[in-house]
Amino acid sequence: MSKKEYNKFKDLTSRDLVGLGYRNKGKYVNFGIGAFAENEIIEDNTDQNAIIGNIYLSNSIENETGFEFSSIAYLQTSLKQSNGLRTIF
Repeated sequence: MSKKEYNKFKDLTSRDLVGLGYRNKGKYVNFGIGAFAENEIIEDNTDQNAIIGNIYLSNSIENETGFEFSSIAYLQTSLKQSNGLRTIF
């Protein structure tokens, strides 16, 4: 995967990602594991570079009217620093 983005609201001038991963799709729950290299440039700050490991679980449920509810949980940690753990729900 690769991704490039910016976000004026967060003062993010540039964010570049390059990574690899594996996804296992189940009937109710999906599981993924991977790693990516990240480079962020924030206004009035230095570049931030990281190599991050990523594990996620996701699921979605659709009711009889076609409405679909989805949720995803990420556990990400820096592979360079021991204090780089973050969770996203």
